[in-house]
Amino acid sequence: MSEAVEEAAEGEPPPLPVVLLWTLSQEQKERAESQIPLTRIAKKTGLGVSVILREFTQLSDAVLGGTPGPGLVHVEQQDGRWLVGLTHTGHEVLAGLRPA
Repeated sequence: MSEAVEEAAEGEPPPLPVVLLWTLSQEQKERAESQIPLTRIAKKTGLGVSVILREFTQLSDAVLGGTPGPGLVHVEQQDGRWLVGLTHTGHEVLAGLRPA
């Protein structure tokens, strides 16, 4: 996890969605890929894939309870693997979360 994430809330741990967005962003940069397997995010964060999938679904544009999500990530399944990537909106929001 990046130092910026750890310091995001002045000594308090950042919210899980922020941790996941930062981790996803870092993996996309390191791997130079637009979509990252959820299993990779799970390995980096130490969280279960089901927890990560649930969080990323809420951050996607999926309609939950009749309300569409914010569209920060794109989640899809390809060949039995769940993949996730930041959208343009996700990149913009994440850039706004970076500490000065």
